[in-house]
Amino acid sequence: YPCCDVLDVLLVAFDPATDFTLRPWLEQHSTRPFTADDVLVGMEIPFMVGETITFFGKPLNVTGTLESTGMDFIDHTVFLSFEAAYDMAWVSTVKAQERLIIDKNRVSTVLVRVEPNTSSRRVAIFIEYEIPGVKAVVADELIGQVKKQLSLLFKTLLGISALLWGMTILLIGIVFSMIVNERQRELGILRALGAKRSALFTTLMTEAFLVTCAGGLTGLAASGLFLYRIKEMVKSSLDLPYLWPDARSVMGTAVICLLVAVITGFITALAPVVRSARREPYDAIRQGE
Repeated sequence: YPCCDVLDVLLVAFDPATDFTLRPWLEQHSTRPFTADDVLVGMEIPFMVGETITFFGKPLNVTGTLESTGMDFIDHTVFLSFEAAYDMAWVSTVKAQERLIIDKNRVSTVLVRVEPNTSSRRVAIFIEYEIPGVKAVVADELIGQVKKQLSLLFKTLLGISALLWGMTILLIGIVFSMIVNERQRELGILRALGAKRSALFTTLMTEAFLVTCAGGLTGLAASGLFLYRIKEMVKSSLDLPYLWPDARSVMGTAVICLLVAVITGFITALAPVVRSARREPYDAIRQGE
């Protein structure tokens, strides 16, 4: 009989009857009551619904897999009932290599839900005053800290992006001006042979459009791969949750970025192309010599 599955997980016991964090998920996704032999697992735990996972010699049924949160301590957590935890401690004395000891008179965390019009901070102060040795943490403060970190990160990235965009406009404008100036002789000959200015304008702008599209698609592929590769480093270095967006959000962002790239290329190419199209054929041929 196997003792246990060796996994780097956090075991969390909760009361299904009074819990208000996991119970709404169970009511929405589960078709049967949560029993003492059931567990909920985080997204990063390699067990599917219907399989059996064993801890300290006690087999448990995986009844649900929670959605990814981007936070390791939740995505690598197994949630079980208090009854299952106490039974696991008893089974560990016989079947496990190491005995599990659980003090029924102690709990690590108590979640408190307050009324909508009640101040969470005042409730926390009251709890700390009435119950010595208890530290009350307001959820709004944790959320506010994360929002502050994300806001600072977003502003930094926005500033860097604006700076890079300005440098990109300058660089692309210089490149297109060089390309157009190097082709003045060919453009002048085409004008002398009867090509209209509108035809030259359309040809050059189409070329600019294709070049910027190719560059935008290459940049999107490279940046997407880069962000996917560094997501673990972001979570560990910034201590922030990292949740990869869904396919619709990724596609929408990619389309917007591609449009920005195309518009940028159009704007930067417009001035040198218009200037070249307005030149007289003789002047263009002389300049290209």
